[in-house]
Amino acid sequence: MPDIDSSKVTERIDATALELLEQHCGQPSQALHPARYGSKMVGLPPGGTRGAEFPKALRPLMKAMGGIGSLMFRFGAKVQGRPLLRVTTIGAKSGKRRETVLGWFADGDQDDSWFVVASNAGSSRHPAWAFNLAENPGDALVDLGDGEFPVEAELVTGAERDSVWRQVVELAPGYGRYLEQTDREIPIFRLSRRTQHG
Repeated sequence: MPDIDSSKVTERIDATALELLEQHCGQPSQALHPARYGSKMVGLPPGGTRGAEFPKALRPLMKAMGGIGSLMFRFGAKVQGRPLLRVTTIGAKSGKRRETVLGWFADGDQDDSWFVVASNAGSSRHPAWAFNLAENPGDALVDLGDGEFPVEAELVTGAERDSVWRQVVELAPGYGRYLEQTDREIPIFRLSRRTQHG
C-alpha cells in the first residue's frame, strides 16, 4: 500500500470544501466588471488564463452538494481554520437572492467589518458571489450565526489588498497555494456592517 501524505489529503479536502462553499449557479462573463460604490466606479480584476478546475462531469454533483456549506455553517465548522459566515447577495444576472457560506478574516480590531476572499479554490474564474457583490455592493446581508444584518461590500485594492493578502496567507496557508494554480488576481472584499435606519 502506498504512503499517503495526510497533509496533502487535508489540503485537498479543504480546497474541495471551499469549492463547494463558493460555487453558485452560472458564471458571469470574466470581462472587467464595473461596480458603483457611491459615485466611484471600481471593477473586479479580469479572470485568469489558467486555474484549478473540477472536471465538468462532477460539476452537477458539486451543485447538488451545495447544502453542505449551510450545514457546516449551522454547526460552527471551520474551513482552513477559518470561521464561517453566510452572505446573501443579489444575483448580478438573475436578480435573485443567493446565499453563500465563506470563511472570513478579521479586519484588524474592528468588530463591524470582515474580509472574504474570492479564491474559488484557485480557479481561473471569479466565484459568482464576487460578481454579485460587485454589482450590488449595498444589497448584501451577513449572518455570523446569530441573525442577518445589512453590509456594504468594498473591493480591497492596492497596498491595502497586499497587506490583507499577507494576513490571509499567514492565517490560512492554503490560500497561498491557490496562487500557484491560477494567474488570476484573487479579489478580497471588506464587508462592513451598515447602520439600519427607521
